[in-house]
Amino acid sequence: LNQSNVLVFISFDGTNDQLTGQWPNLVMPLTIYAVVKINAFNNPGGILSGNNATTLELITRAAPNVLVGDTAVADGATVSAAVSAYVLLRTVYNTASSWIRVNNEAQTSAAAVFTSPWASGMNIGARNGAQFGSFSIVEVAQYSNIPTATVDTSLQQYFNDRYTLWV
Repeated sequence: LNQSNVLVFISFDGTNDQLTGQWPNLVMPLTIYAVVKINAFNNPGGILSGNNATTLELITRAAPNVLVGDTAVADGATVSAAVSAYVLLRTVYNTASSWIRVNNEAQTSAAAVFTSPWASGMNIGARNGAQFGSFSIVEVAQYSNIPTATVDTSLQQYFNDRYTLWV
């Protein structure tokens, strides 16, 4: 597997911090695992979203809810997390087969709008350029393919053991 693993610490304060821009042309498939620490619950507070209202997004809601979904396909899942808890984001960019998962929850597909991931641009730390999230990105692993089920399970276990993501 072509892999890179980076320990990072980027923090968003929930007030006005965000990274925003246009996605480069992605070479797909691309798989990204990111561990995020929830610092506070803004309702809603953007963690990852596009620059329009019909895109895949990951947001905090009223505590203890973290929502991942896509308003265009009315597809979503909510997981519980506490302040100072870590969550694992697993995202596969692969045209119409793209998906995102939080922890070990079932996938949320985004085929309707994900064939060109966030073509309108994307935000990390805000939802649609506003509604700021309070969180930190603490570790990222990237693969230039889709890991096998065995590798995916091993990575989930590694992150779970390291950050106590779920029991």
